[in-house]
Amino acid sequence: MNISLESILKHPIFESARCLAGSQGMNRHLKRVSVFDCPFSKEESYDSLIEEGDFFLSCLEQFDNNKGQIIEFLQQLINRGSSGLCIVTNSEKPLLSEEEKQVCEAHNFPVIAFTNNIPYAVLLDVINKQIIHQQLNLINEYKLEQLLRSGDGKEKLQLLYNINPHIKSYVCILLLTGPMNSAISLAHVKKSFMNKEDDLFIEGQAYRLLVISSTDSKQLELKERLLTETITQNFREIHLGISQIYDKREINYALQEAQNALMLSKLFEKPFIRYSPLSTLPLLVTLRDSHELLAFYNSYVETLRIQASDNNLEELLHTVEVYVDRGGDYKRAAEQIRQHENTIRYRINKVKAYLNLEHDTIEFHQIIALAVQAQKLLKQR
Repeated sequence: MNISLESILKHPIFESARCLAGSQGMNRHLKRVSVFDCPFSKEESYDSLIEEGDFFLSCLEQFDNNKGQIIEFLQQLINRGSSGLCIVTNSEKPLLSEEEKQVCEAHNFPVIAFTNNIPYAVLLDVINKQIIHQQLNLINEYKLEQLLRSGDGKEKLQLLYNINPHIKSYVCILLLTGPMNSAISLAHVKKSFMNKEDDLFIEGQAYRLLVISSTDSKQLELKERLLTETITQNFREIHLGISQIYDKREINYALQEAQNALMLSKLFEKPFIRYSPLSTLPLLVTLRDSHELLAFYNSYVETLRIQASDNNLEELLHTVEVYVDRGGDYKRAAEQIRQHENTIRYRINKVKAYLNLEHDTIEFHQIIALAVQAQKLLKQR
């Protein structure tokens, strides 16, 4: 899959660009980019010059003496499957007539106006680098999928070296989804990773994958903490899954953990989750579609329903959920629900009594914590 025009225009260099026509075609894919400032003649064949997926830069000055040819030029681009046209000019005059705009709109052919005084060479370099980066991403995504399926340690290591031969002894993987705060933020993150030969940044279709490495596991732990802080500052509505630190020969475990942690981050609406083998969440995920998990949660709710009215039941379930989410802190739960702290204590004690666990605090907290987690997992089925 090639990079879309919409993705290209997110680069900071195109910040002042505007769409003149064909905005519905911004999802067209670019295969290559070129300049078209040569004289145009409708009698000539452009089969060898214009191919499907071509994106062109032009100042349109070749049409100054014959404006009527612009519509014929646009038709040539449309008929040959061009991905779009970027008009690079400092002119303040209208760049397209209404008739020309209508032709582009009818075929969802995007025409972009770009008025910054930037040389073609710079624009070509920026676009080509993004096309190459996207192609490398796809290749590396495929290699990572192979790595996940591979069962042989030597094969895993070879695949990793094929992706990045400079990866150090210990690795940690971060998987994230969510839009950047700005195109500049995305460019900053990409540039930062491209300049670090012992790390890896892959921008996939559904997520962004970051592999960080170090020769020292403690240094890598600090590196991950700093990176997580940077990510949470540059992304909005973020979901981030973070693996444990592994020897690079066991990178497949890191990939699996990052995937599970990302899923949990989405399910529990948390900005990020670090995978922990001591957490009950990964265990519950394996039971997500099981009869046992559903039976456990239904039994919990039914036990409360028998002794509470429908209104009180909803109130109690919500209070327990907030209480668990706030780590069993009565004060923080009260602030969240906007009730007095004693009200929260009263409701929690009532649930404890309904479950017949007044004298077993540990069992009580285990059950309500599992019930809240189960409820969130079952809601997503």
